[in-house]
Amino acid sequence: MQEQLLAEKLSVDVPTAKKLRESVLSEYPKLREYIESQQSYPFDESRNSAPKMGCWGPGTINTFFGDRLYLREWDYMKKAKDDRERNRLKAKVFRLATNLVIQGGTSTAMSSGFYNDIREAIHQNWALTSLLTVHDSNTSSFPASKLWDIKSHFDKCFTDFCYEMTGIKLLFDVLIGFSYMDACEAKQISDDIVELTGNARSHLMILEQLDHCDGLKYEIDMPRDQIVPKLVDDYMLRFLTEKGTSMIMDRSSYKICYKRLS
Repeated sequence: MQEQLLAEKLSVDVPTAKKLRESVLSEYPKLREYIESQQSYPFDESRNSAPKMGCWGPGTINTFFGDRLYLREWDYMKKAKDDRERNRLKAKVFRLATNLVIQGGTSTAMSSGFYNDIREAIHQNWALTSLLTVHDSNTSSFPASKLWDIKSHFDKCFTDFCYEMTGIKLLFDVLIGFSYMDACEAKQISDDIVELTGNARSHLMILEQLDHCDGLKYEIDMPRDQIVPKLVDDYMLRFLTEKGTSMIMDRSSYKICYKRLS
């Protein structure tokens, strides 16, 4: 982020923003080296291919997977009518050359990891179905019997897989439930114990699915009849208090350990 934008974001003057930015770059010299190298890449005239989509010439950015992405802003900058517009577009080229490489490259790595999750599940003869992927999150469905194994599956098939590809540890949180808004936060205690924190409605739906798994034996650490929803029935109150757009709002919260029995 350049000094002017940083100053606006932090509500400070430009000299202060410049000092803050310089202090970070001085503390991390490799970061300065990376930024300067990436920002100079689109302006390198030694790569004299004609600037066009997919070329390696000026106006492209260098990604850590070896892709070359051509920037539309480069064309706009060349056609700028005055120095103010040219400098604004140049700053955008600088920002994209630095940030898009990380964001785009990481998105590619994560997409590969999410696909590998599905591929490995197929190899193991069970169904992991991707329902929705948005930026850095993936919503999938899986058999209830895999409740105790899903975290280790993602550890191996997503985090370890992406690390081998990029050298970056992409860690993640696991939420399990029947809707995005009611999903329980999952914590792996051991191979056979998972702790789920969420509302009663989600717990009861998960328990119902587990009850229908052939041959599965499990127990939870509290009586089932004590898991009681705390529903918000008044639609105006729900509208005012909800954090999302759930048709049914359950404001209860339970932390329950699910133990798989041999």
